[in-house]
Amino acid sequence: MNSVKHWSVGKITPISILNSKGKLKDQFKFTKPFFTMDLETINFNNKYSQLPIAISSCGYVNEKLESKYF
Repeated sequence: MNSVKHWSVGKITPISILNSKGKLKDQFKFTKPFFTMDLETINFNNKYSQLPIAISSCGYVNEKLESKYF
């Protein structure tokens, strides 16, 4: 039998933000939310210049997770 091991087994340990009771751990109660943005581009006129075709953003606004695409 040929077994295949996944590359991440034993290398990446996920960090849980919940304690054994299912509540948020103390060190995560006062963390600040973050915001992320992504810019997708394509080559324009077969040159080195890039033309933006999509911009996306995601983050917490007024305690709600929001995402937008332009």
